[in-house]
Amino acid sequence: MMQRDEKFAARIARLFLEGRNSETLVRQVADFYLAQLALPENWATVVRDRSVVENVIRKKLAGEYTDKKGEAIEALIREKLEQVRVNYGIGYEHGQVKFLGKEVDHAIPTCGAPIVLIMTSYMETTSSNQTARANEQQAMYQKVIGENVRYGIQRVFVNVVDGAGWLARRPDLRKLHAGCDYCLNLSMLDQIESIVCKFVPAEFFQQRHRPMVQEEQ
Repeated sequence: MMQRDEKFAARIARLFLEGRNSETLVRQVADFYLAQLALPENWATVVRDRSVVENVIRKKLAGEYTDKKGEAIEALIREKLEQVRVNYGIGYEHGQVKFLGKEVDHAIPTCGAPIVLIMTSYMETTSSNQTARANEQQAMYQKVIGENVRYGIQRVFVNVVDGAGWLARRPDLRKLHAGCDYCLNLSMLDQIESIVCKFVPAEFFQQRHRPMVQEEQ
């Protein structure tokens, strides 16, 4: 929109340049957020600094790279789930699972009645976010266990974990490993089909009969 409409672009620019003093914003936006619209007095010099511009571009590209990397990993998992759909007629969904109160990367066959729940954690670098991620998924697994005990359902929680970032955070990696029924890496994704076949009830198998699945040694 900013590229197509010069007037709109000018309004956005004024928001950053004069937003702190806008009567409309003062009435609607908390001071904490308005303070972030107060540019330094030397802002004209700052925005001409090549290193500042390069840093902004670098951060934008890093974010785009992270998103595309995540999309590529999810595409590998969807490829396996699509094969399950073709072979057996069992679907999958991405979205909120009510009893967890969380969004699940892949719920099979549906988010409303999930039997197999898959979460993906791929990290190339290390950060404190991994501890939060491990704790969150451990809490999700405890809810799955509680739901199974309460209703006599055999739901399973699968963690797909890969990336060199986990090597530097072994305690968090161990939490992820302990906080699930199955912990897979990218070279083990073929096991998704056998997990689905083992736990999803026979009535969901629309294309062919549910096969017998033996535990891998």
